[in-house]
Amino acid sequence: MVYILHKVAAGEDGESIARLYNIPPCVVPRDIRVGHTLKISTGGHKVEKVVEYIIKPMDTLSSIARRFKVDYDKILRGDDSAHPFVGEKISIIL
Repeated sequence: MVYILHKVAAGEDGESIARLYNIPPCVVPRDIRVGHTLKISTGGHKVEKVVEYIIKPMDTLSSIARRFKVDYDKILRGDDSAHPFVGEKISIIL
């Protein structure tokens, strides 16, 4: 499945984003704010919020998953290494 990342801009709401991508408004989260990033399925049936996080000293993928209350597989990285490096920017699907 292919996804599009959409950053919420001023003046946008769930309905306007739904119209933009021709998706049902009910699949857009209600609690979106300016600056949030949404991961939108090109199939139009799934929209998820995504946040970016920069790895800090002593972080592990498990500790990050616990901090954001997500499963480990919701952390998106540029490589498959089990060990993140300090300063690495990751995306987390909420």
